[in-house]
Amino acid sequence: MNSFIKYSLCLLVCIQLNHTSFAFEHKDSHVHFLEYTPKIVKQNLHQKKPYFLLFAAQWCHWCHVFNEKTLTDEK
Repeated sequence: MNSFIKYSLCLLVCIQLNHTSFAFEHKDSHVHFLEYTPKIVKQNLHQKKPYFLLFAAQWCHWCHVFNEKTLTDEK
């Protein structure tokens, strides 16, 4: 029973970390982000416009570096 409680708590912590909003916060960015939808992808394909999908996680060191160094650069 003790290990069941440990696994349950671990699962709850993982679920909570998964729902943090860090990955969607790019307030200092010069890039205009849109929420992903299949409709947006279809629009860009139809208009032959390139698009960039950004995947990020709070625990990812290089995601922080990309956010702080690249997305804030005006170039």
